[in-house]
Amino acid sequence: MTPLVIVLWIANITLDTLGQIAFKYSATAPQNRNGWYYWIDLFRNYWLWIGIGSYVAEFLLWLAFLTLVPLSQGILLGSINIIAIMVVGRIIFKEAFTLYRIAGMLFITGGVILVGLS
Repeated sequence: MTPLVIVLWIANITLDTLGQIAFKYSATAPQNRNGWYYWIDLFRNYWLWIGIGSYVAEFLLWLAFLTLVPLSQGILLGSINIIAIMVVGRIIFKEAFTLYRIAGMLFITGGVILVGLS
């Protein structure tokens, strides 16, 4: 992989993780959970807009990334985002790592390593 591909890959992982965390914050932040008031509070929440902005930027970087790598390789390398999100979710939201989640993370990491070597 070229340095540009690696930079695009890391930026994609970072923006996807930021977007997911921002969406989680925005979904849990509104205090009023009744009907339309929830949606009004949600759309006023800056975390929602950080998440949307992150996803737009990630989409553009993803397109640039896919112009440089084969689709089959890009999709597998993109799956490492799942692990980054799980780790950050554990750190920020204290979500549990179960045995099955750890096993899944190891399988994904192994697959990404194998794809990266080819």
